[in-house]
Amino acid sequence: LNALMRRVKFRTTSGDEINFENNGDQPARYDILKYYLFRLANLKRIKVGSFDASKSDGNQFFFNNSASLWGPYFSEFVYSNCSEPCIPGYRKAKIEGKPSCCYTCAQCADGEMSNIT
Repeated sequence: LNALMRRVKFRTTSGDEINFENNGDQPARYDILKYYLFRLANLKRIKVGSFDASKSDGNQFFFNNSASLWGPYFSEFVYSNCSEPCIPGYRKAKIEGKPSCCYTCAQCADGEMSNIT
């Protein structure tokens, strides 16, 4: 039966190609879903993308770039950086009690060299 299954290949009515791998399994296909709480009692689900192992490299992941990706609350990617980059001549200085992405800019000491990062 495995030998027969390896030769089966067809298209669904939606145009998806179906075939089976050497062991008889179908290549992995997953929907990427986002769940969010809507109006405090209603759990909503949105399909925001998919993964299809049968597609060529670079085409296996698909993400819907529409605003619905973030549900009703956001219309763009959330910018997660609590500190601006330091200008040349300054270095990052850790702020105690804050995450490592949060820092202040301190002037470089004599003999220290800064770069643009």
